[in-house]
Amino acid sequence: MSPLKLFASIKERRRRSAQQSCEEGAQIMRRLQELLAVPTPTQAVAAPFASVRIENDQTGCRDDRLHWS
Repeated sequence: MSPLKLFASIKERRRRSAQQSCEEGAQIMRRLQELLAVPTPTQAVAAPFASVRIENDQTGCRDDRLHWS
């Protein structure tokens, strides 16, 4: 193989490699843009647990624990 053909083939491989890298990069950028365009769901905030209180039970205690007399 002559030096001119060798350099031409190396140059062509580099060009194809650069083009392929550019195309892959463009695909990645498109996918990232698609993902960023998806609206983020809002998280539902759970209300803090409210302890159930019994105002006046039979023992006269003001909480939900059992009290033995």
